[in-house]
Amino acid sequence: MKFALRFILRKMVKTRWLTLGTLLGLTLAVSFVMSIPIYANGSLLNVIKRTLDQYDTRTSPGSLVVRYQSVGGEKAGIPSIQSVDAYIREQVPTKLGLPYQVRASQFSLRPANLQPADPVSSDGTIRRQMALTTDIELMSHVQLVSGKAFTAGKAGEEIEAVVMEEALYRYDIRVGDRFIYRLREGSKTKSIPVVITGAVKPKSNQDPYWFKGMDDANNQLFVGKPALLDELVGRQNVQLGSAYWFYSFELGSVTGNDLERLSQTLLRIDNEAYQRLPNTKTDITFLPLLEQFKKTNDGIKRLLFAVSAPMVGLVLYFVWMNGQLSLERQRGDMAVLRSRGASVRQLVIIGLLEGTLVGVIAGAAGSLIAVYMARTIGSSSGFLSFVDRKLLATPLTGEAIGYGAAAILLAIGGQLFSTYRFAKASIVQYKRRSSRGNAKPIWQRFYLDFVLILAVVYGYYTMSRSQPLPIDPSDRTGLGQSWDPVLFFLPSAAVLASALLYIRLFPILLTIIQRIASRRMPIPLYLSIMQMARSFRTYHGLITLLVMTLSLGVYHASTARSIGVNDTRSIIHQQGADAVLELAWEGKQEDNGAGEGAQGGGQGSGTIAYNEPPFELFKQSEGVEAAARVLHKKVPITVSGKDAGEGNLMGINPVDYGRTVSFLKSMMPASPHLYLNLLSHTEQGALIPQSLANAYQIKLGDHIQANMQQGAIEFTVVGIVPYWPGEYPEKLPFAIVNLTYLFQEGPLIPYDIWLKMKPGAKLAPVIDNLNAGGIDLLSIKDTRSEIADQNKQPARGGLYGILSLGFIVSVFVTLSGFALFSFYNLSSRIVQLGTLRAAGLTRRQLAFSLVLEQLFAVGFSILFALLNGTAVSELFLPLLQPRGQVPSFQIVFEPSDALKLAYVVAFMLIAGAMLLFWHVRRLRIQQALRMGEDG
Repeated sequence: MKFALRFILRKMVKTRWLTLGTLLGLTLAVSFVMSIPIYANGSLLNVIKRTLDQYDTRTSPGSLVVRYQSVGGEKAGIPSIQSVDAYIREQVPTKLGLPYQVRASQFSLRPANLQPADPVSSDGTIRRQMALTTDIELMSHVQLVSGKAFTAGKAGEEIEAVVMEEALYRYDIRVGDRFIYRLREGSKTKSIPVVITGAVKPKSNQDPYWFKGMDDANNQLFVGKPALLDELVGRQNVQLGSAYWFYSFELGSVTGNDLERLSQTLLRIDNEAYQRLPNTKTDITFLPLLEQFKKTNDGIKRLLFAVSAPMVGLVLYFVWMNGQLSLERQRGDMAVLRSRGASVRQLVIIGLLEGTLVGVIAGAAGSLIAVYMARTIGSSSGFLSFVDRKLLATPLTGEAIGYGAAAILLAIGGQLFSTYRFAKASIVQYKRRSSRGNAKPIWQRFYLDFVLILAVVYGYYTMSRSQPLPIDPSDRTGLGQSWDPVLFFLPSAAVLASALLYIRLFPILLTIIQRIASRRMPIPLYLSIMQMARSFRTYHGLITLLVMTLSLGVYHASTARSIGVNDTRSIIHQQGADAVLELAWEGKQEDNGAGEGAQGGGQGSGTIAYNEPPFELFKQSEGVEAAARVLHKKVPITVSGKDAGEGNLMGINPVDYGRTVSFLKSMMPASPHLYLNLLSHTEQGALIPQSLANAYQIKLGDHIQANMQQGAIEFTVVGIVPYWPGEYPEKLPFAIVNLTYLFQEGPLIPYDIWLKMKPGAKLAPVIDNLNAGGIDLLSIKDTRSEIADQNKQPARGGLYGILSLGFIVSVFVTLSGFALFSFYNLSSRIVQLGTLRAAGLTRRQLAFSLVLEQLFAVGFSILFALLNGTAVSELFLPLLQPRGQVPSFQIVFEPSDALKLAYVVAFMLIAGAMLLFWHVRRLRIQQALRMGEDG
């Protein structure tokens, strides 16, 4: 074993740069896959915290209520009651493993009438319907107001009880009163003497302990547990009416790994409780809340794994390529060892030990990096945009370790397969394969590239016919649209297919160039083309890596930019302005003289005369750049006497509206202000959507009618538009009209106020100013806050973070792969280069030939990769648009992203050229020739 370890270390030192590249690549892959469950778990903790913050102190989101209810004359035995009570009180909290704030165990007889034992001292005409109840936790949640607490057991012939202070007044009860609790069981009536020893009141009405409400507590006679269960239910065989077990669990410490276990435990409670005491079941549970958390957690992980899988696969491919380069350099040594008696098993074990050593180091380093990477993802606010945000709680979980171990095992497995394949070859087989040179790889022989292309075409056809589901506006996790993971795998498959096709066709291009210019081309160019043609297979790995990384880099950059921009555009279109204020209008009904105020435009029995708020107050508020009055009202629309159904009538002042609204000019065939000018020049003019015009063949100058409460108002069509801010013609047609003309033809109708804010101005001072001016608001929509909140959602931030890291990883993989391949490719050609120098080539010619070779192999691949990434983005990104989203999806290519890639490419080519010149300068002809063979 000691010899094997020494051999492995010497072997790793000999190929130290490849080993280091493999270690870095595997560390990156491990940290990448581990960061996703870590981030998802941290995001879940934040989602849980925000969800719990929405509950008030009176309501417990972690409530669990188990209830027993007697049926007919069936009586529960004391052993069964004690069994289910012990299970719920002792085993349930242990199995759930959650701390609880409050718990209660209430056992009650059926409610019965209380009759005064002494009619003189108590009013017998009052109906007192109460229930005997016991709860051992009661006295810790109440304080004694008068009298004393009850005795736990039976005191003589009577049972001592306390009541709530409110019950004293409700039922005219005094401390010291004696009653007969008459409980009817079948045809018999059971008389139980009860004495009121004291009155209590809650320490806090907001205590979750009062889960049944204070009104229920006021109808209870609280007695000791021995008196009710041991004496009445046990000895006297009185029927137990009901039992409640209540817990208020704290859910703040729940993690993603706990969700499945907690759900299964909660589902099991019903079975366990029913087996111990029939008619016992869960009444209230937090299982739906756990299911919601699980859906969020699974959705985040599913989305992020789908997005990151291509990059993880690319990094693992980089690790595999490094391993192949390392094995190629050791292939001769392995063949010699095989010829001298080493078995294939021994060589594979050596490879396993080497892979395990690298994997352990990569796993330890990747675990640390994964935590930092998860926090980096959590601080993402956009593509390559990271903010100083409060860090997520990102503990290392067993699930994350499992994913990291899977990545390591996958990398080691691929490496062992190659080791086994190489180890089987003897020295004779190795030389025979080396002499074959440029044999076609298996995927070319079986045309797997064309099979992959057909699969991509079919996938694109299928996905284009079933776009993502509509956005759910109530979703607050960033998972409002249901993206199929195939939408992220398909572009990666398309990139891989195009890379393989490029590798198949590139030698044909070289042959064409060689035949066209073979007689006139200079020697360096001829040598470059000949070398590429003869040993092009050695470049397959590098070209695949370059095309995949750069194409996916372009695609990921465009994906992140496009999703961010289109989500922002969607919110801007939906709101229309920086802020939308819905006012609380005051008015009086004129026809009935009731004089009653009305708010918010509520429908009355007659016409309401509204008091219009001072519009100047909005314009003059601090931070407001412009303001506009915008009326929205659903009305029936008539076209040429035909009913066109219900539509949205929007009344505006064109001048104020044009200064306030955020128009998306790309949605309009002409400038939006042209349409506003048409509307301002025609008092009764209207703008209608293209869909309405097409449905009823409406032309400019035609008339339409809006049927208002006071009668029909006629408008002239002066413009036809595809969309309009705040309107969705696919759902309802709309008509944009002059607000002044609308009020001339009918009474004043409540409208909203749209605001355009100055850059950086806050909305809060505006609200304070309006409140000071006596203007009340029903609702406030802040577009800028919605955009910011959207980017803070866990799934959205995770998507941006993964795409940003994927872009950075593509840069790292590209540079590392190119550097390692170039270095070892040149190192393996020392004899060939020395021979060319000995044949008369100058250093300049040799260096120029190598540079041309790199340009052919790398330069064309880079150019193809950039064009390929752009084409894939144009083809597949529109598939991410949810059905019904307005505006239409816009593909975004940020010049700064292309500039970053250009810097990488330039640096890579310059570094490669410098490496070539350095290698040629240090070349010693005699040393190369003395080696005797191509190493």
